[in-house]
Amino acid sequence: MALTRRLSVIMQGGLDQASLEAVRQALGLSRRGRLTDQEDMEFGYAYLNGEGEPHVVVTLWRYADDRWGVTLDADPRVDVSTPDVERWAAQAEAAATEAGLTVVERDTDPAARREVRRLFVLLRGQIDESRLNELRTALGLEPAGRLDDPSAWELGARRLDGGAVLRLVRLDGTWGVAIDATPDAAIAPSDLAHWAERATAAATVAGLAPAAPVLR
Repeated sequence: MALTRRLSVIMQGGLDQASLEAVRQALGLSRRGRLTDQEDMEFGYAYLNGEGEPHVVVTLWRYADDRWGVTLDADPRVDVSTPDVERWAAQAEAAATEAGLTVVERDTDPAARREVRRLFVLLRGQIDESRLNELRTALGLEPAGRLDDPSAWELGARRLDGGAVLRLVRLDGTWGVAIDATPDAAIAPSDLAHWAERATAAATVAGLAPAAPVLR
């Protein structure tokens, strides 16, 4: 079952190995990922419930060399209280500040947007108008937003079966291809894998360096 995002904290700044370990320790995260591996996005995780129970997981992400995030995702069957979400948000902010990062975004109710991110492929490299059009064409995206508009976060989209949406997204210079869907949408793992492959291929043809896909 797809998890629902209950918390997202975005931080700006760089982490070296020592500060990365400090963040992991402060949040009680198990190690994952290597700083020297540019394809790695996930750098720590902690399951907050018992083995065999519906998942509630805290994850540390690297979206770019100077952009990090802490998320809390939960099985929809689990009632994660607002105080618990706020407590994790405070812990993430404190750990980030101690490590020299700047918290730039704090969202304690992402599920209110009624969408869950099921796929994300980070795209490394510069995107100009030509590359943008190549990506839109290769993925069959309808144009959305303008490249010269810094407030435009969605630059292309198409509706998929089952109520899901394939998007080309931009956040403070970081680009990615994402699939967002309502929490109850049924998306086959094979469909997610298909779009991950298409996004990776389209990015490579456009001269970009796609990271390993993150599927949920």
